[in-house]
Amino acid sequence: MAKMVFTILWATALIAVNQVLHGDTWGQYLATFLFGGFYALALSKADFRRGG
Repeated sequence: MAKMVFTILWATALIAVNQVLHGDTWGQYLATFLFGGFYALALSKADFRRGG
């Protein structure tokens, strides 16, 4: 459940950043790439436990 909430919040932040960078294609590419990398790193380091 925590991973799903984290993913939804992360996606919302990414959408907000892309809205702010509307019209700046390379900025959107860079933000998406960086957010994707940070997301993968955060999920690999986070300790999401079931039922506890």
